[in-house]
Amino acid sequence: MKTDYFSKVRILDGGMGQLILSKGLKPKGSLWSGTALIDKKYHQMVIDSHLDFIKSGADVIVTNNFAGRRVRMAQNNVEELFDYANEKAGELALKAKEISKKNILIAGSLPAQNDTYVLDQRDKKIIEKGFYDQAKQYSDAVISVIRPWQIKAATKSGGYRQGKGLLEAIGRSMGPPRPPTLPCTKDEIEEAKQLLKQIGWI
Repeated sequence: MKTDYFSKVRILDGGMGQLILSKGLKPKGSLWSGTALIDKKYHQMVIDSHLDFIKSGADVIVTNNFAGRRVRMAQNNVEELFDYANEKAGELALKAKEISKKNILIAGSLPAQNDTYVLDQRDKKIIEKGFYDQAKQYSDAVISVIRPWQIKAATKSGGYRQGKGLLEAIGRSMGPPRPPTLPCTKDEIEEAKQLLKQIGWI
């Protein structure tokens, strides 16, 4: 990837989960869109959804594993499929890119490692391991794209330990993330910079 790729505005895709549901996905428990990763009959639906966003002009698509966190999979008694689901998310996104024949980027999804919008009070090492275990499933074709509001959201919902754990896990598994891809306020950028400085990336 060219280092100046994000020097101009780039278009990201939309909500994969909602699109797949609208296409007929029948979610299993709280797995939501993650159901489409563990059930082979939905794999083409995931590819087609990625292609819909690419055809609509997306420069970057995000892997469909928001619900692929270990906590969510354990809740639904499919934790043994954790590695498979997260690796499959990258494979399906890559397949869509190949079919499109367009030079788009694939960003790996790394959601909060506990339930969404719930303070994660677990030990920082457990949180970081959750992020790391999910990120390491991605192939070299998948990049990490971190936006300041994501850092802020992770820190707000999961506490400082989760925001810091997210960044450290990405660094160990995928290398430092790419620059922000969406317009952000000065305060959000400064907040992100402070956290990145503590990690030692800037």
